[in-house]
Amino acid sequence: MSLSRRRYDTLRSVVAGSTVANIQAVERELATLSDTYRVTPDKRKWLLQVVHVTRALDTYLTRLIIFHGLTPKRSLGPMLHQLSNVASGSAAHLPPHMRDRYKQLIGDVRNRYMHQADTFPTSYREVDDLAGDMR
Repeated sequence: MSLSRRRYDTLRSVVAGSTVANIQAVERELATLSDTYRVTPDKRKWLLQVVHVTRALDTYLTRLIIFHGLTPKRSLGPMLHQLSNVASGSAAHLPPHMRDRYKQLIGDVRNRYMHQADTFPTSYREVDDLAGDMR
């Protein structure tokens, strides 16, 4: 087992219902997740799922920031800071407590897997929780 089909379908539905322009790359990245279900061993499958689901998030945040007239930064942490600095009445505003939560639950987890050799998710639950924290 890996990223649950229900979580995968939810992510695709959220993106499909978005009003943000030019999100086809996000949709393609999420579609690539379905290719990972056949990968073995499991630790490799889970790592690929972390890569694809977080790339989809990075791309979506980039499109969201552009949609709101800003110039996006190059990584998750700075983009989250950009969104927390948007005026609080804006639809793009991300409250600081949520910014910090996303950095911890998504950014830190992703960075551990991406920047430390021989580090893999230890269960499908880790990948599923990571995707769930993207809501």
